[in-house]
Amino acid sequence: MTILRRKNKTSTLQTSFAAALTATLLAPAVVPDLPLHYFCPLIALAFYRTHLISCLWLALVCGLVMDLIASHHHMGIHSIAYCGSAALIYRYKRHLFEDKITTLPIMAFLFSALNTCIAATLYGAFEASFTWSWQWIICDVVLMPLLDGILTICCVMTVTFVRRGTPIAAEEMVGDPSGAVQE
Repeated sequence: MTILRRKNKTSTLQTSFAAALTATLLAPAVVPDLPLHYFCPLIALAFYRTHLISCLWLALVCGLVMDLIASHHHMGIHSIAYCGSAALIYRYKRHLFEDKITTLPIMAFLFSALNTCIAATLYGAFEASFTWSWQWIICDVVLMPLLDGILTICCVMTVTFVRRGTPIAAEEMVGDPSGAVQE
């Protein structure tokens, strides 16, 4: 089956952004001890649905939202981390992965892990209170990104099932394997 038309791609990203923003704002009230990156599924989807510049703009907007919410950090840390992570991962999207159902969760995992490392480096540079530890690495660089990948699977499957009533096909999820979306 062919990739969705451009209008549907844009509306899918807009709907995904609205859902991620709602989850980012409301989830801490429901589950405060589970700080997931709710924008990870959106940015992983944007890797395959948009060009690099559009993906970076989306990462910047998502980072700005996180900066506005996180009052205990310097303004701009999340924006820099989101843009840096997106810029580093975007160029490898076609080289490392085939268009399978596991592609978006793996991309979300990598984005979340890299975003955490970049943000931690920035915290260490601007906030003297941050220290690296093995417990932090296992929890925040491995386990939490793994949960972000699981969140991505749940989001993609749920949205697709609600919209179509059938399970998702891999090529519909990530795009045209022939490379219709170019940089």
